Amino acid sequence: MERPRRVVIEDTVRRHDKWPQLQESVSNLLSKASNGEPIWPHLSELVFRRGVAIRGGFAANRWEDKDQLLNTMGFYHFHLGTTTTSSGMVSRTKELLFAEVTRDEFIALAIADHEVFAQADSEDGSVNHQRQWLWQLALERKSRDLPPGAAFMPYMISSSGHKTAIVFSAIHFARVVQEIDPKLDDPAYRAQLYENAGVAVPNNRKLKWALNHMDLGLVDANRVFFTLAYCKV
Repeated sequence: MERPRRVVIEDTVRRHDKWPQLQESVSNLLSKASNGEPIWPHLSELVFRRGVAIRGGFAANRWEDKDQLLNTMGFYHFHLGTTTTSSGMVSRTKELLFAEVTRDEFIALAIADHEVFAQADSEDGSVNHQRQWLWQLALERKSRDLPPGAAFMPYMISSSGHKTAIVFSAIHFARVVQEIDPKLDDPAYRAQLYENAGVAVPNNRKLKWALNHMDLGLVDANRVFFTLAYCKV
């Protein structure tokens, strides 16, 4: 996530009743996004504790190790702390900034507190006002520019609980590895990779597969990374 992005602030952010108190903290985060500074310290710490699929069988709750709002709505949530803790993450805050983050844009969409993660408030399955509002905001964004009455599928989720586009990217990555990996035994092919990238060919041309954020490629001992497949989501 460390790349300069064009920052967009939707009016739904400024209409939050605590915007006057939170404006400086939000601006701090948006400045980092605009300048290409690391913004991952503002993300949830749960990824370090619950970001690995449960082992030993099928999980009863397939969302236990996933960010449901991110997988369904496409909204990242960021803490608005302005100090860095010993863990390297910013201090945790009650209010969160929800945003769409692409390769080139950081679109600030809403401010909400942790109530939006509550699945249901009662036995009838109803959800709280904040969660309903965020779902409505997501639907409006997914349906914009569509003609009235058009049918669309806003939240494509695989049976595993992952976003379908991510599953397709993983399948594409597997095919790239299957195609390229046998060629890595050929010294001429490895040398051609460096020449095509305009990089001097080192004596040690040992390469290994790696992910650079969400892009797949090969990396060598000098940390030269050759991108072979982009994740578009």
